[in-house]
Amino acid sequence: MNKSIKEIIDQISCISMINESMNQIFNELQDNLFFRLNYFKDERNLEIKKKLTKKYFDRVYLTQSFKNTVIPQRFVCLEPDFFKTLDNFQIKLESLSGALVIVNNNDVSVGGNIDILQQFVLQAETTLFAVWDWDNHHWLSLSCQLAAVSDLYFPSHSENLFQLSKFNPSATHVVQAGTIQWKNEFLQKNKEFILNINRTNGLLGKHIPYENFKLRNSIVTKVSETFADVGFVSPQFHMLSKEDRLTQWATFKAHLIVPVLNDVPIRFFDALCTGGIPVVPESLKGFFTNYGLHENDVFYYSSYDIMHMEELISQVFVQFDKDGQTGIERRFELGTSQNHIDNRISKIIEICKNKYL
Repeated sequence: MNKSIKEIIDQISCISMINESMNQIFNELQDNLFFRLNYFKDERNLEIKKKLTKKYFDRVYLTQSFKNTVIPQRFVCLEPDFFKTLDNFQIKLESLSGALVIVNNNDVSVGGNIDILQQFVLQAETTLFAVWDWDNHHWLSLSCQLAAVSDLYFPSHSENLFQLSKFNPSATHVVQAGTIQWKNEFLQKNKEFILNINRTNGLLGKHIPYENFKLRNSIVTKVSETFADVGFVSPQFHMLSKEDRLTQWATFKAHLIVPVLNDVPIRFFDALCTGGIPVVPESLKGFFTNYGLHENDVFYYSSYDIMHMEELISQVFVQFDKDGQTGIERRFELGTSQNHIDNRISKIIEICKNKYL
């Protein structure tokens, strides 16, 4: 073994701590309280199942984070503060009767109150509540509460599934996030623009900074020394029109994806939908085995590549130019037809139907 590698391994002091903390968690999760929680949740689910018919799925309520999904006549997007206040509680409760409600974690955590959502769930005898949680990989305290409260719980990431399954057995139904900043209809209308825009030999990678993830921040900072369009996003980006945001994404051939942990971020799907090639950590390689991704449509970077990113990105540009418009369209179709939020919402509804009908 290389001497430098051995020296570093010898300096890693957290291995025993990881084992001790996991043993403590495993011990806590074997408490009879979790059996009782799921027993009573089963009773509630059986009662709901008796009352459910196919008509229940004719009305689907979505919280605000899903506003860019296709809204058929049977879909209703709830007001932003619906689960953030008890004002007009009874009226709101009755409006949800006989429907499926799909809640995003951001719509009850950001300025919201998990206790208010819980009151809705416990008092709604003919409403099915599903939570789609985009942050179960790092916001575990909120995720556990959401799993405990909801009838069906859908995490977006494969991290922490054992822990979450103790709060809700449905937690193993992983439904990844998808492109959400543009409606699919908008993307389809702009397909020719995406296929024909003149693209720069540049790498786009504007990330939201998170204080808790210093390794991720350091990777973004390191790559930004070489590529000017890699860095941290400013608040102004979210104020841009959807057209300006599309132009910014579609101008680039390559997109750097730096997850907070080892998750598949929404940026990955945005890159596909706008025809670019996502460049992701090599640790994600196994995630894409059954994605239908062409081998040329994603590149992987290693720790070595982070320090020599120009070498890898030059290969991305060569591949992009070689595949040309055919590659752009292939990625666009994969992104819009299989990895948009519309596809994910449809999948959640289908799982709910299969469980309750």
